[in-house]
Amino acid sequence: MSEDRVFIDLWKESVCSKLNWSVDEIRERDFEYLSDEIFKISEIDLSTATLRRIWSNQYKKTPQTSTLNALALFIGFENWIDFRQRSFERASQNLPSLKFRERPWIVVLPSILLVLLAILVVTTTSFNQPINLQNLKFEADKSVYYDVPTTAGFKYDVSGIERDVFIELSWNPYERAKLDPKGNFYTGVYYYPDYHYSKLIIDNQPVAFQPVHVITEDWHGALMRSAYEKRPIYLDESEYFRKGRIEVSTSVVSKFEIQREDTLFSELVLSNPLLDTMDINNLTFETSIKSIDYGATRQCEDVLIYLKGEKGFAMIPVTSSGCYGELNLGFSENWLSGKFHDLSNLETSLVDWQEVRIRVQNKNVEIRVAMNKPLKMSYEKDLGRLKAIKFLFTGLGAIDYVRLYNSRGEPLFIDELNRSSLGQ
Repeated sequence: MSEDRVFIDLWKESVCSKLNWSVDEIRERDFEYLSDEIFKISEIDLSTATLRRIWSNQYKKTPQTSTLNALALFIGFENWIDFRQRSFERASQNLPSLKFRERPWIVVLPSILLVLLAILVVTTTSFNQPINLQNLKFEADKSVYYDVPTTAGFKYDVSGIERDVFIELSWNPYERAKLDPKGNFYTGVYYYPDYHYSKLIIDNQPVAFQPVHVITEDWHGALMRSAYEKRPIYLDESEYFRKGRIEVSTSVVSKFEIQREDTLFSELVLSNPLLDTMDINNLTFETSIKSIDYGATRQCEDVLIYLKGEKGFAMIPVTSSGCYGELNLGFSENWLSGKFHDLSNLETSLVDWQEVRIRVQNKNVEIRVAMNKPLKMSYEKDLGRLKAIKFLFTGLGAIDYVRLYNSRGEPLFIDELNRSSLGQ
């Protein structure tokens, strides 16, 4: 039992590495996503309750073999025994309580020798050899695609790399696929308008990037039952454009089979070349937002504002009072977690309209939410020109206006969202 507990801890570390998660910051929707993804790979349905118990070590006996095999399959092993054998060296460092002297050596020694032999074979082949990326090729068939969904084609050559190479289409870590080392063409379907950063990944590290700009004529609205939803519910413009605002309201949700207890996210995106003249590093962004109650029981209401640039992006969260501990704020390479930084100035009452002002000047950032004291930070790596603006609401939300100015205060883009012909 104690041995399996250590291997389960190693499995959690592998999952977090694969999905870029933090072991201590897993939410309920993450368990829902993990359950769905494990089922796709293993065809074994593990409930969120089972995964929660495993993650928090709240199990009294070792999980069933089928459960352990499903866990191992998700991180690329044949079964739990395969995972244990190939992870033995790591596990032994965390198992001071393993008392091999209490076991008959005639039984234990052959197993240890087999494990050490397997580790020796693996570590003396590809994993200790440097990766030669000189002949690696990765390019998209074009850089701009119109409307969603859309299919992008990628040409690649990874024939000289003796490692598994994966392609990840965008921000969603679950849209990752292993490439055929003998192939040279791969297609991926994009369901979201955005400035996507497609990438090749080796040993969980990106080694090549290709931008894919999926654009729409105007603001695009969608509903998601998960933050990692691959295929969102598209909304018609007449359903979210109102006089002088964009609003994803309860009347829209009532059209779909969404229950009160369901997790729900709404997204509003402007991804269009008209933003391309604006430098994120010297820009003032202003908006007014609010959250809309649709009857679900939620403790924290969040709005994430994304400014997607050609070389990187910024993510600015706004949350309801008392919830900043779960926030993550980022500009380019500089990310601040509410676990370790005071982000309380990003809290406000989202039941009312609240103004948000983001001023960037020479990579120095000042963020003001409502009448709170401004929060300041800086970054070093250039974000480049603006490509897309995205609002992601936990639940439902509305935007009153979006305004952008240059460093001299001159208007670059003013959208009062007055599409009166579309909505009432």
